[in-house]
Order: sequence, then structure tokens, then C-alpha cells
Amino acid sequence: GAGGAGADVGAGAGADAGAGSGAGAGSGADAGAGADAGAGADGAGGADDANKTPDDQLQEAADGIGDDAKADLAEDPDPDMEDGLGALADLAALDDLIEVREAAEEAGSSSDTLAKIDDAIRAAGGGLGGGEAAVSDENTDLTSDQILATVEATLGKSVGEATPAEMAAVINALNRYARMGNAAANTLVNRFDTEEKAKKNPYIYQQYRDKAVEYASLKAIGAVTDYRYLYDGSKRVATLANGGVAYTFTSFKDMVGMNGGDSAELEKSVVFQAVPYISEADAQSYFQCSSEYINGTQDAVITTAGNQKIADDILSALTAG
Repeated sequence: GAGGAGADVGAGAGADAGAGSGAGAGSGADAGAGADAGAGADGAGGADDANKTPDDQLQEAADGIGDDAKADLAEDPDPDMEDGLGALADLAALDDLIEVREAAEEAGSSSDTLAKIDDAIRAAGGGLGGGEAAVSDENTDLTSDQILATVEATLGKSVGEATPAEMAAVINALNRYARMGNAAANTLVNRFDTEEKAKKNPYIYQQYRDKAVEYASLKAIGAVTDYRYLYDGSKRVATLANGGVAYTFTSFKDMVGMNGGDSAELEKSVVFQAVPYISEADAQSYFQCSSEYINGTQDAVITTAGNQKIADDILSALTAG
């Protein structure tokens, strides 16, 4: 699933943290201050702040610096962000930096501004306390051309010849590689997502609005597996059937019905957003499907056991030393 970057992200919220990205970054650059500063000048000592761990406090500080940088980009496509970028790089705030880069692309920032953000992303790429980016000996510096060459060598064909299942694997792999700090991969994955949506690739679906847990669309699962998806809107019951095996899922219930009247408890209740969704954990248990929320979009890509192996092979090739 989409991994959050930066369990250890942080550095001082400080008294100046509410200012623009430059000012916020200045306080963040001292990195060690956040753990002692708590929530900073705007409310240290409050009951809520007292319950926050140092990592929570540092994450808030990093998020604030990133938010300030994005606000600056909304007003000026090429603001002075060097202090802010340096602080986020020092703090290994990879998710925040990727969001800043996406905001810069949307704002039409110059190549010089994008290059500075890319430098910060590369500097942050190996410093996370958890998740994929924590592996410092992995190769995360490939260019777009190198990434494409590696992808196509692994597939044994060009991306233009790839099947929908293979392109889903490509998007899955590049999305994870982008989270390791490769900005070129982030640009490519967003391009491929747009192209595959236009082609109505059945492996692409809309993320569920609550991002705390990754969910898989039951309709998407039916489209990419041997299970046939049926939906009764009057009862909000979805059935996925394959031969003599059938599962029924009722929106907002935490049970799955099976053949013969049996049932089992799900990891999470079924949720509904135009169609029913189940948690990624339940999708893996019952259908061997995984979901990957695509960075900077409202889209997700689903993979089956077959094309998940392709995705893993691509990521291994990209990260080989």
C-alpha cells in the first residue's frame, strides 16, 4: 500500500514556524529543536501537546514547513524556498518534499526551481526512519530515460506494447520507487496514470476518501480477477462469484457471507463510495489483490498475484546497485 514517508520526520516547530516557507524552514533546519520544543510557541504545554510523542511533534513541524512552501508556490511559481527545502531534506521529510514538487509542477515552476526540489528529494531519500526509503544502499538516482529503459528491459517490451495488467504493475512499481525519493519516477507514474485512465484500464480505480486505511474497490477486483462482480443497489450488497465460490459483502458491515450460509469477520467494515470497497488486508485474504494509492492523485492501482510479481521485479531492477 502507499507508505507514509517519515516516521521520524521533524525538526523544530519553533517560535517562527508560522511564517512563510523560508522562515518556517529556518527553525526546522536545527532539526533537534522539535523534540524539545513540543508544539512550539503557539500552545506548548497544552493537554493535547502533552500527549504527543516527539515524533508526532516533529512530523507536525515538517508538515507545517511543507504547507508553507506549497502556499508560497500558489502565489509565486518560483519563490525563494531554499531554506525550507534544506530543512525538509535535513529532516528526511520525503512525503512533504514530493508534495512540494507536485505543487511546483502544477504552478508551472521553472526548471531551476524543480531542480532544487529534486536535489532536496535526493538528499532526503535515504534518511527515513521507516518504510522503503530507509534502505540507504538502494539506487534511487535514476533519470527518466534510465527508469524507462529498466522497466522495458524487465517487461521485455516497450511500455506502448504493455498490457493493462503490465501497466498496472509498472505504475505500482514506479509509485513505490517515487516514494524512495526519485522525482523522475513520480513524474512518470503520474503520466502513466493519466494515460491508463484515458484508456479505461480496469486496474485503475478511485481511492476511497478516508486515507487512513487503503481500500480496494470490489468492482475493480471483479474486473481484474476471475470473480464476477454483481451489485444489488437496493440492499447495498455486492457479490463476487467464481464457479462454486461466492462471497457477499454488505456496505457498512464487517462480515463476509460465504457459500452455505457461512460467514466470517472482516478486518475492516465494508465502506461505500459509488461502489463498495474492502480493506486491502481483506482484498489480499479473499482475492490475493493488493492496492497502491498513487502519489499526488485520487487514483489507486490494484494488482493481482500475477502482476504484483511483475511490479516487484521492476522495483528490484530499479533499486539494484
